[in-house]
Amino acid sequence: MAEIKWMVRAGEDGYLIDEFARGFVAIGWHKIGDLSAVNSEEEISELYNHAYPDEKPKLTVTMIYRFRFILEKNQKIVTHDPQQREYLVGNITSDYYHNTDEISEAISNYAHL
Repeated sequence: MAEIKWMVRAGEDGYLIDEFARGFVAIGWHKIGDLSAVNSEEEISELYNHAYPDEKPKLTVTMIYRFRFILEKNQKIVTHDPQQREYLVGNITSDYYHNTDEISEAISNYAHL
């Protein structure tokens, strides 16, 4: 059995747990746009600072970087459902992509998949 590599949050208080169960792992910060052509944490930082000039980027940029470059196809991930008090395990089945068409209204600001 493959080792679970990462824990991801299904939104604050697990409000996106149904989307995880449907097979989606996504992040917000949609204003930074598609990260497919980005090659470094510095580039993400520049995009973030431009899109969110009043925010402090350090931790957020690191999270976005990890999502974009560290999570990889075929890795096992886990999330927690606080309402059901259970863990859900998933398998990443694709590389990073940016798409607003596949996601539900519940996660319309989460186009980084």
